[in-house]
Amino acid sequence: MEDIFNCEFPLNLSFKFGVDNQENMLTLENQQHILTVLREDWKRRQKLCTITLICYIVHMLYLLRFMSTRVDKSISHKLVGREQIRATLMQQLRETHRCRDILRMGPDAFLQLCEKLRATHQVRDTKHVTVEEQVARFLYIIAHNVKTRTVSFFYHRSGETVSRHFHAVLRAIILLEDEFLRQPSASIVSPAILHNHRFYPYFKDCIGAIDGTHFRVKVPIADQPKFRGRKDWPTQNVLAACDFDMKFTYVLTGWEGTASDSKVLKNALSGMIILNFHEENFTLGMLDLC
Repeated sequence: MEDIFNCEFPLNLSFKFGVDNQENMLTLENQQHILTVLREDWKRRQKLCTITLICYIVHMLYLLRFMSTRVDKSISHKLVGREQIRATLMQQLRETHRCRDILRMGPDAFLQLCEKLRATHQVRDTKHVTVEEQVARFLYIIAHNVKTRTVSFFYHRSGETVSRHFHAVLRAIILLEDEFLRQPSASIVSPAILHNHRFYPYFKDCIGAIDGTHFRVKVPIADQPKFRGRKDWPTQNVLAACDFDMKFTYVLTGWEGTASDSKVLKNALSGMIILNFHEENFTLGMLDLC
């Protein structure tokens, strides 16, 4: 029994517990130290990320400003180049013989037409487009039957701009119908007849000539059969009259290609826009109009 009480086990156990407490205390201190180090490292990384982000933002702002300056310069150079091309083209049309080939009228007639259309206030000069350019594009389209995209390429304009200006010029020309289409007077003999001994006095009462012609048109598929007459494609049968000065005095449009010339003529004599005839006058015409 004395050996049992005199054993060293309790002393060793107490020593072991003391060592464990010291190790636990050291472990706790190590953990706190590690947490402190990690916290400081985290703060340092936050600062580094913030500085890096600010540098990226400043760099991107610089690039955006630099690129916008370059883009503005390139766009301005392109605009100046396009304006020079258009100015050169319009100058050639006004001052050379090419005006009649391209627009089907001489430079003087072209400028007079532009002034008449400008007076209607349907066609106006804008900051970037003159009336002359709008009228030139319109005449080029109707003279050569070209597409809007073709004109937009040569004039460096968008298709929407070309189409909008085309319809503006068209409306202005329609307003000048009474000035362009004047039916001849019954009491006035044309100078082309009066001063030509071959025609005078035999044709002194003749006021002009009339005839019909077919113009190709685009209509909905459902309406194409009644517009397809003599041709393989849809057309309008248009009646026109002109005097001996080679000026049109009457035009009737809208009839289908299947309509006969005599039917169109009857409509011209009794329709809303009447072709004037006088008892003492006569008009030259083709036999198929009778």
